[in-house]
Amino acid sequence: MTAISLAILSLLLAQQAPVPDPEKQAEAEKVIRDVFKAEYAKKTAPERAAFARKLLSQGQETSDDPVTRYVLLREARELAVQAGDPEVSAAAIELLGAAFAVDPVALKSAAFLAVGKTVRTPEEIGALAMAYLKLVDEATDRDQYEPARQAAEAASALARRLKDLALVSKADAKAKEAADRRDKYAKIKKAQETLAGSPDDPEANLLVGQFECLVKGDWDRGLARLIKGPEGALTALAKEDLAAPGDSASQLKLGDGWWELSEKADGSQKANLQARARHWYRQAIAEAQGLTRARVEGRLKGAWIPLFDGRTVGCLKESSRPFWQVAEGALCKRPGVEEGFQTRQLFLDGEVRLRFEIKGLKYATFSIRQGEGGKDCVLFQAPQITELEGKIHELLFQCRGADVKAFLDGQPAALHSRGPVVEGHLQVSSAGATMKVYTLEYRSIN
Repeated sequence: MTAISLAILSLLLAQQAPVPDPEKQAEAEKVIRDVFKAEYAKKTAPERAAFARKLLSQGQETSDDPVTRYVLLREARELAVQAGDPEVSAAAIELLGAAFAVDPVALKSAAFLAVGKTVRTPEEIGALAMAYLKLVDEATDRDQYEPARQAAEAASALARRLKDLALVSKADAKAKEAADRRDKYAKIKKAQETLAGSPDDPEANLLVGQFECLVKGDWDRGLARLIKGPEGALTALAKEDLAAPGDSASQLKLGDGWWELSEKADGSQKANLQARARHWYRQAIAEAQGLTRARVEGRLKGAWIPLFDGRTVGCLKESSRPFWQVAEGALCKRPGVEEGFQTRQLFLDGEVRLRFEIKGLKYATFSIRQGEGGKDCVLFQAPQITELEGKIHELLFQCRGADVKAFLDGQPAALHSRGPVVEGHLQVSSAGATMKVYTLEYRSIN
């Protein structure tokens, strides 16, 4: 398992358990070390990395014993650090942060610092640099700007070791963005203090709402602030947005409103306003026609639009929702369920991308442009399903008219066509124990 949705972590924050008592941890560790005595005796980096993944899986599956779960994940983190594996250490920390009252940013900073003392190969250095870049985003999302700056500088230093100018540029841009957010955050702290005593203060709500929506892109939190702001275009749009219009005309009007505001903004604020506009365009486009449809498609063109939000099963058709749930940021089949799912969205020309993980499946089939009533479609059936276990895979469909291509982890994948369908849903079918979908997104390629 890799990255866990920050949105899911924030929702789980209220359910976090305290860190177990050290004495109870010691008892659980003794049992774990006895059970895995042979694995603990192995000392090479590959062996420790494999053992860390094993403990990570055990910790993920242990839900009835919080102390044992904590120690399993703690040990997975430590072993991954010793093996120089930032990805597995980060995954263990994310699971710890979802269940226990710990600071994931501080734990990752310490883990990556330790990993940095052991990395040698270009591959290892590059992996650590990318882990640091992810940490920058996580830290800024949590308003921890000093750790964000330190992570960006660490990524930049690693990129310079590699002499990778593109990566250096990306790291430096992250550092600049973190500094910009830090400065903006400093200006709204007084407004937050005002809200602590006067939660309905219009000006303070406006300032904090603007920061949450336009700077951080956190619309769920920010809209609730904006609707309490003074009367104006931003407040009016926020009220319309929270009303969640269900008809295409209102959705298009709302998308246009956010887009018009974006044309007066720049930088991250422009990007976040356009992202919100696309959120509503994506829902409205199925019923849009003529020039309106062409205009909306033009604004959606080239941007990856997340269909799965990491929190709900709203991207699925009503008939699919009872069989799937969201757990730790992933779409998961409910226990004992064999049914697959079909997306609510109909796909036109463009690319559809999903990242998934499987375990204990008998088969998995993905069909794109599945018409209503299960008509003609193009299929990708995962071959040698057991060989896909233990790793997250990326499946990409490219659709142009009746021509559809598929790529699994960047390599062409065989398709079976039952006839041309130029518009339809994505359907996923599987039988067996577990299937998780971490991301599901679309972009136009017209």
